[in-house]
Amino acid sequence: MSGADLRMLVEEQAALKRVAVTVATESTAERVFDVVTEEVARLLGADAANLVSLGPGPEQGVIVGKWSEPGVQIPGNGTVIVIARGSAIDRVARTGAPARLATDDPGVPPELHERLVELGVTSLVAAPVVVSGEIWGALVVSVTRDLQLAPNTEERLGQFASLVAVAIANAQAREELATLAEEQAALSRVAVAVATEERPERLFNVVSEEIGRLFAADAGAIVRYLDDLDGAVIVGAWQRVGHFDAPLGVPLPFEGGAIARVAQTGRTARIDLEAEPSDLRERMLAAKVNSGVAAPIVVSGRLWGATSISNGGELGAFPPGVEERLEKFTSLVAVALANAEAREQLTASRARIVQAGDAERRRLERNLHDGAQQRLVSLALALRIAQSQLPDDPVAAGELLAQASKELALGLEELRELARGIHPAILTDHGLTPAVEALANRATVPVEVNGLLPERLPEPIEAAAFFVVSESLANVAKYASATCARVELVRDDGVLVIEVSDDGVGGADSDKGSGLRGLSDRVEALGGRLRVSSEPGRGTTVRAELPAGD
Repeated sequence: MSGADLRMLVEEQAALKRVAVTVATESTAERVFDVVTEEVARLLGADAANLVSLGPGPEQGVIVGKWSEPGVQIPGNGTVIVIARGSAIDRVARTGAPARLATDDPGVPPELHERLVELGVTSLVAAPVVVSGEIWGALVVSVTRDLQLAPNTEERLGQFASLVAVAIANAQAREELATLAEEQAALSRVAVAVATEERPERLFNVVSEEIGRLFAADAGAIVRYLDDLDGAVIVGAWQRVGHFDAPLGVPLPFEGGAIARVAQTGRTARIDLEAEPSDLRERMLAAKVNSGVAAPIVVSGRLWGATSISNGGELGAFPPGVEERLEKFTSLVAVALANAEAREQLTASRARIVQAGDAERRRLERNLHDGAQQRLVSLALALRIAQSQLPDDPVAAGELLAQASKELALGLEELRELARGIHPAILTDHGLTPAVEALANRATVPVEVNGLLPERLPEPIEAAAFFVVSESLANVAKYASATCARVELVRDDGVLVIEVSDDGVGGADSDKGSGLRGLSDRVEALGGRLRVSSEPGRGTTVRAELPAGD
């Protein structure tokens, strides 16, 4: 190896080392780009060097790093250039291999030749920058003044291009890590809001702002779908600049877009200006929206609404992967709504229990006052009269005592009847199985009873199970138009399952009837749950699950 070759190798290794140190220590890829272009240009004896990233459109590139000798004019960073067909960058993009081009090459297209002559370029070499297996861009060096680049320039330039790829990969990793940290912080803030806010209305604006800022959107919103899913109401909104355009709380019809697609499919949807049909594109242009993403809010198995983000102005389409990230926030909104719904149901259930207790006390008061109490008052009066007549008219006193005995017997019978209304005597004396059989025998349609239990259960559980069967069979008689019914009792793993089904007309609604609602309150008060399945034309099934111990 000659002294000149050795000196060139040393210089190249020193330049590569300086670039490697810059790649390892610089926090921004832009600073690395400027260092690389200068180092590679000086090492290879080039008049200019630049780094071009491919995109944003087809046959386009953006200059992201540059260096040139004084007096050599090249476009500045951020300049969007047209990648001419047949140029070195074009060949790099199509082949993934380094490419060389000289102004006097016979195959150079005329337009490209004129451009090179205009810039004074006589020779240039481009090497691909490959990041994560994809061609990200090209590192380019060029010479003027009728100079030519050395024959081994492609190989040497490729070493620097590899270091550029490392810098870009590092920058992307840092950006992804920062994005993940921002997302986790936003999710944490929303989770805290979900846990502490009792009213979801206050949460909607918080979530709208969090998703809007996290995804660098122009606007974020939460909508609730109307019952017939042909429109929506905006319940929370945020806009980066100014006030949100659409009014909150006002029903709005669908006009296409991501929110409408979520309503139609129940899945996350996206709209992008360039990819939509002409009618939707016109509406997007009128609304100044370039891109939008919406994710469904599902509460208790039903589609409640959607979260939405949108971009307009100079902002382009949202990057890939936004849909999955938006769904994380949407699931937290669903949790908040489910919590609020559960609190509302619990409050309503407690109110109904209190009202039912008050009504039952009033009924007992009326029955006692109008029945047994009046009879006992009459009995006490008759006894006092008989006592006063006993010395002077024993016969009349005896007749009064006989009548009092009859009144006493009637009073006792009325009290027994009243006690049976509070808690069935057969349930107290003999247990759930005979009580259910008695209900089946008194039913107006044939009732099949399966799974009778030989053992006794805790009294509150037996009472709740009895009233589930009693109310369900009463509804069969009143509303079902059924020809038969079936009662199933199953005790499994500490849970008593009571299921009453019929072959009637169906269509029962537990939200509209006080009987089924009262059953639900009674069952839930014991830590169980009650479900009603009643499709029109397919009969009704009432299923209760109660904790019954081991």
